[in-house]
Amino acid sequence: MRNREAWERVVTETVATALGQEHRSDPVLPGTGGPAGNAQLTAWTGLFLLVVFLAELVTLLDVSGLISWHLALGVLLIPPALLKTATTGWRILRYYTGHPAYRSAGPPPTVLRVLGPLVVLSTLGLLGTGVALVLVGATASRQTLFTVLGQRVDVLTFHQGAFIVWAVATGLHVLARTVPAWQIVRGTPAPGPARRSTALVATLGLAVACVGWVLVQPGGWTEQPSFHPEDDAMVISAPLPSLTVAPAVSGGPGRCRPRSSAARTPGTCERPGGRARSPDALAASGSAASHRARGRSVWSRGTGTR
Repeated sequence: MRNREAWERVVTETVATALGQEHRSDPVLPGTGGPAGNAQLTAWTGLFLLVVFLAELVTLLDVSGLISWHLALGVLLIPPALLKTATTGWRILRYYTGHPAYRSAGPPPTVLRVLGPLVVLSTLGLLGTGVALVLVGATASRQTLFTVLGQRVDVLTFHQGAFIVWAVATGLHVLARTVPAWQIVRGTPAPGPARRSTALVATLGLAVACVGWVLVQPGGWTEQPSFHPEDDAMVISAPLPSLTVAPAVSGGPGRCRPRSSAARTPGTCERPGGRARSPDALAASGSAASHRARGRSVWSRGTGTR
């Protein structure tokens, strides 16, 4: 019974916080604003991250076509994510080292206290593996590092795995924190707005510089061709070997046999059924078959079939 009551209390507290019905009372200190100033800087940074992360998710609808945007927005997220990690880490540090103002404000709800580290680690993992993809390059990032249960694992696999963990953890975090963050930024500014504004502007400037850096990297991501089944140019771009066809003398199925002497033309032959075909026509037919074979091979590689 006690366990059930404890769980009900935890859920009720979390839902009330997510709806903005309950919130911590952050003391206001001169200079930096104390816990109140920390909460405002964290809220502004979090809302900015939310907007950019949503834009980044839109690029997933067509990563090949929007790869430049995907890279730019991903790198744009790194400095604000580090700033938010720093502000929340500072609050945790001050709370557990016994600072009176932060102890008075109290900790967040239990669910968010447990979820917080997972959000931070998954976010840093997602952005970190993204930077690794840029540094390694498009080709090397798809090279197998090892196999697990018969499945290839490469750098791109780590990035995709980090995204799955991040999506779950951050999705829950956003549901619980968006309304409280909006209430905080709409409240009365705590002392030290100039310092907080400077931190935000410096972070944004660093983010823009990071975007400029990633777009000039020679990793080859922005030059990667799109793999689509209708993209015939990708299929037939490679040169094909020349084919030499020699008329056969056997009359078996599917082989060329000499035409009747009454209508024989030098250099031609006919299949069973009477249809004459020249060596040039047979060579063209062989080229088409080679095109189709190459198309199947290139398409299987382009779609990631392993």
